[in-house]
Parts: sequence; C-alpha cells; structure tokens
Amino acid sequence: MRTELTVKRNTKHGLADTRLKGIYEKMKQRCLSKNHKQYRDYGGRGIRVCEEWLDKENGFMNFYTWAMSNGYRKKA
Repeated sequence: MRTELTVKRNTKHGLADTRLKGIYEKMKQRCLSKNHKQYRDYGGRGIRVCEEWLDKENGFMNFYTWAMSNGYRKKA
C-alpha cells in the first residue's frame, strides 16, 4: 500500500515511457543543447521551442495537449 501511494504521488502524467515523450525530449535536445550532434540544424539555425513547452511544471503536458489537438497519432 505504501509503495502504491509513493508511486502515485511521484507520477505526474503516466506518459514517461511513451513515443510522444521521446519526441518531446529529442526536440528539446536538438534545439537547446549545443553539444547535440543535430543542434546546428535546429537550434543553431534559430529554431526554438516555445516557452509554453519549456515550462518546468507543465511543459510536456502543454506539448502533449497541442500534439493531440493537432493530429498526433500513436502509430508512426
């Protein structure tokens, strides 16, 4: 019971291991990390991630909501 409560308390959205979460993280790396091998093609060219998606508390959920309302499908 205690383990279940701890997991529930520490789980924000339950989407950590999803394809969309991976897309989100890789997008941020390409645009923000100068050490990323593709940075020059994205962040280096001025491509930026909107502030709403970089919010510490709700950034991923903001991205998730946008993706779902703009036609994202789970299967590639």
